[in-house]
Amino acid sequence: MKISFARIVQIAYGILLILFGLNGFFSFLPIPEKQGFALQYINTLRQAGYIFPIVATIMTGAGILFVLNRWVAFGLLMQLPVSLNIFAFHFFHEWEGLAAACVLFSLNNFLIFKRFRQLKPLFAIEEDRDETIKMG
Repeated sequence: MKISFARIVQIAYGILLILFGLNGFFSFLPIPEKQGFALQYINTLRQAGYIFPIVATIMTGAGILFVLNRWVAFGLLMQLPVSLNIFAFHFFHEWEGLAAACVLFSLNNFLIFKRFRQLKPLFAIEEDRDETIKMG
């Protein structure tokens, strides 16, 4: 059985997302202490009470989809705003975690590129949508 590079990346990304998503619930990985605006921002999100559980659920759910190879395009679209915001947070506020954020964001974009054919109907113009779905 031959396994593609994209499938290996998908499984690795899925495992990372499951690991970080479960960490959002159980806090078993050490997280470096933030300072300045980054600390204020994270504390504000923590005080909201619902942001981190939602992000952890999305990460864990998308990771499971990637490992099981089910609804992968849907999982990639679910994970995209999460990985973009993680990247943006580290790029603008805390460079310490930027390398890991770049890896997550890059893996997500690589897999979207590899599965773009499945996502193409989302970008079709209304008249072309029916034809694109039929050609499928």
